[in-house]
This record gives sequence, structure tokens and C-alpha cells, in this order.
Amino acid sequence: MKVLLTGASGNLGRFTFCRLADAGLSVCGTDCRPMDDAPGRFVIADLRDSEAVSGLVDGCEAVVHLGNHPHMSRDLPPQQIYLENIAMNTHVFQAAAEAGVGRVVFASSIQVISGHRQSDQADQPSCLCYLPLDEQSPAQPGSTYALSKQAGENMLRCLADRHPDRSYTALRFPWLIGERNDDAAGAPYGRREPGPESMADEAFACLSLAEAADLILAVLTRGSKGYHQFLPAGGNYLGLSAQALVRRYYPGVPLRQPLDRLESLVDISAIQTQVGWVPGGLGAVDTASGQS
Repeated sequence: MKVLLTGASGNLGRFTFCRLADAGLSVCGTDCRPMDDAPGRFVIADLRDSEAVSGLVDGCEAVVHLGNHPHMSRDLPPQQIYLENIAMNTHVFQAAAEAGVGRVVFASSIQVISGHRQSDQADQPSCLCYLPLDEQSPAQPGSTYALSKQAGENMLRCLADRHPDRSYTALRFPWLIGERNDDAAGAPYGRREPGPESMADEAFACLSLAEAADLILAVLTRGSKGYHQFLPAGGNYLGLSAQALVRRYYPGVPLRQPLDRLESLVDISAIQTQVGWVPGGLGAVDTASGQS
């Protein structure tokens, strides 16, 4: 399979580039930043340039689109984040559609559903409709970044309606973190007290970069036709039980399981059933490279 990987120089892009290449896929990576150690062909390109994008997708069987502004940046105005993410998504998705690309995987975000309640606002009502969260959790974006991701999902839905013989998948990634650190003890992903920048209604979910790359490979090789969206998670970065999190942060949110049986605030059963992916072995991790 010949795959175009956008955002190849980013944290997730590097893991994904290596994972896909190791699996025997022919990968062309692209980013606006150079990548000296690319495990395959690499092209510097600006996804805001529609002509540049069109040339990249020619001959590809699949596109993995990770190339966006990764979060709300203090250095960029909110409207710029929204407009440039929209432009990048539109150029990549439209070029893929016109080139007849059969599979598109998009790095969306859990922020599409998490509103804007911060972790130091636990006394305020949650926006979540139910717990545990799953791929059908309704959109409630709380920033222009989240809105840009929702718009990307909507475009993929439209393309799936127009091209039912193709596969389009949006992955609503939670906070992505670095390599495991097996010397660290304690919680599944290392105990971390949330700062005011943490969105409480993301369920404090996290996923390692390696697990995220494995999921992308699983979707590419096992995903079915049509539009799909998944909400993956491998644990929560507070290291607290689901029951403790519900009592502290979500006392008014309806539960789809009895509290004493609740093991996680994110239900990944649909991902397991449809593409056969499960999170890898859990251990404390280095959280220095987080993004969502």
C-alpha cells in the first residue's frame, strides 16, 4: 500500500512514519519542517497550498492526515488556527477524493466533544451527555481548534456519502504522550495532577504515541468502507479509578454502566470489534510530549 503521511515531522508523525514503514507499507512523508531521519521518502510541503497537496497524493492508495496546528497556541490568534486547519484539511481531503484515494485517516481530537470546562472547575456542571464516552459522544467543541477538527470530520462524512466504496476514518485522539518509562512506579500512565489548562470533560484520557501509531496502522489495514469515527484511550493520566473520577468531576453525568462496575471513562469496544486494536501494555510514561 502506498501511503501519504502528512505532519510527518511531528511527535505522532514520527512514530507513525516508522510504524507504517516497519509494517512494509510504502510511505511518503510530508511536513513544512525538515525530517533528516525519515524512514522513507520525505517531501517538504505547505498543506495550505492546494497545488502542492494535489501533487503529493498522485498514485497514493491511502492518506494519513496528521498535519494541523496541534492545539490552541498562545502564539497564534484563534481565528488563524481555525482558518489554517480548515484550509489544510480541505486541500488534503479534496485532493485525495479527486485522485481516487481509497482510504483516508484523519487525526481529529477528543476536544470535539469536551467543551471548555477546565479541571479546576469541578464544581461547574459537565457538558458530557453520558459516561463512559464513546465514538458516538455528541460534538461540543469549546475552541476554534476543536471547531476545525469537527469541520474536518464533517467533510469526511460528506465524502463518504459521495464515495461509499471508500474508507474515511476520524480518530478523536486524547492527550498523546511519549514513550513508556518502566522504571516509574504507580498509575497506568504516571500520576499527574491536572493544571488549569486541562479539560475536565476529556475524561483525563491519554494514549501513548506508539499506541496511536498502532491504531493508525490497524485502521489502514483493517478499516471498512464508509465513514467511521473512533475515540481511543489507553488510560487516564491522573491514575485514579473511574469511580473516583466520576465522584470528583462528573457527579451529575448519566452513567451507562453501574458505578461499581465502571472500569474506564472511555469505551473502546467499537474499535476493538471493527479494527481489532487494543492499547498496548500500560506503564508510567514521559509526559513531556503531550498533545491532543
